[in-house]
Amino acid sequence: MAEPVRLPIEGADDPWHALWESFERHLRADGRDPKTIVAYRKAGRDFHEWAHEHHVPCDPAEVRREHIEAWLIDLRE
Repeated sequence: MAEPVRLPIEGADDPWHALWESFERHLRADGRDPKTIVAYRKAGRDFHEWAHEHHVPCDPAEVRREHIEAWLIDLRE
């Protein structure tokens, strides 16, 4: 069974953590392969770290398509 996500930057004003735990719980309840959960966790952690470094909102309600596209560009370059 996959361990709960532990992202490195936690703060009361950052809703990412509670929402991520909910998402991961959903994946586990849905019977997703533990390797899939680990891959999603890594991607979530990587985006979260990138967002903080680039002053991008970490509230999923505020993340826009262009934020994700910028992250994907940075990954490729």
